[in-house]
Amino acid sequence: MTNPGLVERRIAAETQQASLLNAFVFRRDGQIITPNEIDNFLLTNRVLAERQAVWEVSKQAGRL
Repeated sequence: MTNPGLVERRIAAETQQASLLNAFVFRRDGQIITPNEIDNFLLTNRVLAERQAVWEVSKQAGRL
């Protein structure tokens, strides 16, 4: 059996989290960088220091 109240609260929480993540603006050195640009950079760049910097940018949304 499901608990309708619990399901309702979970859906509301997931919707709010998705909304915050989708609206988040990632920035690297003050410049906007899109999630696709982050992915492409991590796929193609082999300079570890630069990869780490971009990877850290991708984690900015977790600080909300």
